[in-house]
Amino acid sequence: MRYAKENLGTKSFSSKIGFSNNASLNLFQSLGFKEVSRSEVFEEVTLQLEESATDVVLKFTENYALESSVES
Repeated sequence: MRYAKENLGTKSFSSKIGFSNNASLNLFQSLGFKEVSRSEVFEEVTLQLEESATDVVLKFTENYALESSVES
């Protein structure tokens, strides 16, 4: 997510997670994702992290460094 934010200019992130996948739901919600829709047919929730909340990505990835892979 940090790479997408810093290098690709991604403004928001979304994820579809099954109703019963509590571990993933809790993880994404702890990162600031908010529920934007719910599908009873597919039994999934759509969560979204808006641009105003993406700074949490920077906080949780402080030690991130992009390494270049140059082949000789």
